[in-house]
Amino acid sequence: MDKPLKIKTVDPEGLLGGGQDYLDLFESIRDGVYICDLSGNFKAANKSLSKMFGYTQQELLLLNAKKLYRTPKDRIRFKAEIVNKGYVTDYELQFKRKDGSSFIGVLNSTGRISTKGDIVGYQGIIRDISILKLMSDTIIDTEKRFQVLLAESPDAILVQNERGNIIDANPAALKLLGVKWDEIIDTSFVSFVPKKYLDTSIEDIARCLTGEKVDLDTSLKHKSGKVVPVEIRVRLVNYGGVSAMLQRITDVSKRKLAEKRRSKERRMSLQAVVRAQEEERKRISLELHDGLGQILTSIRIRMDTALGGKGIRHKMSQLQEVKGSIDEMIGEVRAMSNKLMPGALSDFGLVTAIKQFVEQSQAVTRTEISFHSFGLDERLREEAEVGIYRIVQEAVNNCLKYSKASEINIQLNVVGSVLRLMIEDDGNGFNPKTTFSQGEATKGHGNGLGNMKNRSDMLSGEILIESAIGKGTTITVDFPVKTMRE
Repeated sequence: MDKPLKIKTVDPEGLLGGGQDYLDLFESIRDGVYICDLSGNFKAANKSLSKMFGYTQQELLLLNAKKLYRTPKDRIRFKAEIVNKGYVTDYELQFKRKDGSSFIGVLNSTGRISTKGDIVGYQGIIRDISILKLMSDTIIDTEKRFQVLLAESPDAILVQNERGNIIDANPAALKLLGVKWDEIIDTSFVSFVPKKYLDTSIEDIARCLTGEKVDLDTSLKHKSGKVVPVEIRVRLVNYGGVSAMLQRITDVSKRKLAEKRRSKERRMSLQAVVRAQEEERKRISLELHDGLGQILTSIRIRMDTALGGKGIRHKMSQLQEVKGSIDEMIGEVRAMSNKLMPGALSDFGLVTAIKQFVEQSQAVTRTEISFHSFGLDERLREEAEVGIYRIVQEAVNNCLKYSKASEINIQLNVVGSVLRLMIEDDGNGFNPKTTFSQGEATKGHGNGLGNMKNRSDMLSGEILIESAIGKGTTITVDFPVKTMRE
């Protein structure tokens, strides 16, 4: 009872015929199937069509097809196409559901022809392609964004097929290799690899084809013949439906040059440290020979004289001279010890040690030397105090030897999170670029300035040396206070 009634509602005029098989097929099709007259009144409609538009089948049969079009003009164009051809195929339209929402459908329809050959209505199938359309648009949008990324990427990007031939390249890759698009496409990638790296590159490509992620540190040839050091990340990807190798290539020329420069600077710094150590050893050796050595020789001679002489007065006189020489030797040892590690530095701290150094230096020169400090209320760690003291010592000694300055001003101040050391003089000045660019020390400046820079680096300090011929010199070193105290 229920089933025949339902079928009759779907097909009230019996247009589908009375066969149960035809009716079952009509209802089981997942696409929307319909039959309507020339005016657009539905004569039959399956479940899928009613579900597609959000109506019941009974409601749909009472509607005119005109109400299902988002744009009325679309139905006019559709009817014109049917009249012209007698059918429409994959006709894409925007339809409107019962709740007012829209979807995109593809219509395949034919005219219903009477025995006289006239079109008396339409029959057809509608498929909702909204999701497919969205997926297609998303894919197209993704491809567009990928092409933008490809074009704008600062890294060179190449795509190779499994034979190793290049099938795509971005502008950065063309620039890196110095070629045009038509010069690189379908060209073997290995033709851009120097012979030195050829075997390794072929092996790496073979590894990538097995699915292994490969990172290369190699070089490529520019069209001019120049060899460019690069880093390459190779990944196996699906590119347009085919297996391909995606290569992201980074030009590391500047980084390699910077590393080479840093290596040279480290080598020169090490050489400066070694030279400074050798000079210190020579100085200590000379002081031992000319100072303590001479005093000890004098003591030996006087002891021999005292032991070989006659008379208690003579012996006592020689012993008094020996005592004087010993006192002199003790003074020399203290002086040498103070140069190696000032007692004031270990006992009282950096500020007191610099003050003492300034006083000692002032005693042997006409150059006015001043020292001011504020904010440094706590002791620094030993390594920091020794390093800063040596920088001051090096800078002042360098200035007294070479600058012919009339004034030297030393400041050691805490400014926020920075401990700033500043040493200024009004001497001859020099050209810092010329001094540091020369492999050997220039008039002693190279070693002294190099030693200061090395000590600054070891304490995480930033050194700035400002000088010009005839305009004096200012040396500023900023140390992070936190690391100075830890």
